[in-house]
Amino acid sequence: MKKIFLLIMIIGFFSACTKEVTEEITEVTAVVEPNVYSKTYTVEDANWKVGNDDMTGIYYYCTFNEPKLTSEVFEYGIMQAFLCGRNINSLSPLPYSDFVIDDDTNYQWEEHFTVEFEEDGNITFILKVSDHANMLDKDGNQILPYYTKYQFLVRFLW
Repeated sequence: MKKIFLLIMIIGFFSACTKEVTEEITEVTAVVEPNVYSKTYTVEDANWKVGNDDMTGIYYYCTFNEPKLTSEVFEYGIMQAFLCGRNINSLSPLPYSDFVIDDDTNYQWEEHFTVEFEEDGNITFILKVSDHANMLDKDGNQILPYYTKYQFLVRFLW
């Protein structure tokens, strides 16, 4: 009987509690448009440099200086980079990995793309292949980037 009485008291207590909402919803009168900047960069075979300061092996990189990448954008903005598609209008966000099979040698590897943004305005695109420790295929030939030209889209929002 005590349990039933206690249950009735708890139900009555919680059902008697009400809260009146007195806050007013204010209307937004100004919309702030963000600044947006986009630019496409093209990296061809001759543009790639070989880096060897990575403990995992050598890699390819290409650096561009972008005046729009200011310290304000670097500190407070959003920076995005994409690998542009080959045959269709598509964007793949970085980091991105692509698997490649050489038609002549049937050799297979992975190309991994990343990007680094620096406060001084430098944008560095980095390409590593799965065999980047020595960058050689099974026949001892240096593995070069599979395509002769890569395009990257960079977008800033601040």
